[in-house]
Amino acid sequence: MPVPESLKHLYQQLSFCLNQDRYVCKRQLDRLRSEIQKGNNLVDQLNALINCIENSVAARNKRLASIPA
Repeated sequence: MPVPESLKHLYQQLSFCLNQDRYVCKRQLDRLRSEIQKGNNLVDQLNALINCIENSVAARNKRLASIPA
């Protein structure tokens, strides 16, 4: 997936993150987007942010699944 499309996808995933992680992930994503627009290649940082957001989404889903019916 090209970088602009993956950034767009990550912004969409922020709404599914835990509230406590959402602000930090958004700031990192904004900073990363700015650096990529400057021409810097930050693939490792992008991958780390993807893992962070995926973990947060998984934790939120696990928390939601544990709510009794």
